Amino acid sequence: MRGSSTLTFAEEKARTDRRLERRTARARRLGRALRGVFLAGSVAALVGCANSWPVFPGDAVALGPLDGLLVVHVRTNAPLGAVHAGRTLVAEDVPVGEHLQLIGIRSGSYRWSEILLTARGGERRRFYRQQDTAFEFRPEERLYFRVEPGSINYVGMLDVQQMGEYEVYMTTIDRTAIAREMVGEAYPDLSQAYPFAYNGPAHHVFLERHRAATRGANASGSSP
Repeated sequence: MRGSSTLTFAEEKARTDRRLERRTARARRLGRALRGVFLAGSVAALVGCANSWPVFPGDAVALGPLDGLLVVHVRTNAPLGAVHAGRTLVAEDVPVGEHLQLIGIRSGSYRWSEILLTARGGERRRFYRQQDTAFEFRPEERLYFRVEPGSINYVGMLDVQQMGEYEVYMTTIDRTAIAREMVGEAYPDLSQAYPFAYNGPAHHVFLERHRAATRGANASGSSP
């Protein structure tokens, strides 16, 4: 008599459990492989951004002949995972509010080109996630700036305003007087060591007038 091919409930449950275990193991292996790919891409991206590096208050700075300092001045109403000027990473993990920091950067011409809005503020991004949204901006004159070697370059405050889920407005605003004071307070040694220059897109006269007033005051103070 041929045995019955019908499985008991316990046997069917055991077979189902084994299938689930095999699928779970495959999913875990795939997840590890994908994570390795993402991390490798992230490392490559960081290597590609080696022409910029953060400068924190108190850091010892030795600029090369082609390097300058850039004042990264950002005001945003949404958390930013990253800010790019072309292929150069300028800032990352920027929370809501107004922030200022110096970075070292290779001299040359740049354009604010892309920002990454992150779904969670204050969390360092090792790879993009579906909740993050990248916004690219057209090459407009107001987004261009340059960096001169051997100086502290201010190019305006980057103002980022999220208008909706898929709409972001970005521009630059000249806040040189405020930024110069903030840099002097946070980086007193660097402020003494390097000249402060405006190299943004706006028609700018503050620094020239400030230097002229300073020269006039010094001349008056030195006269008998």
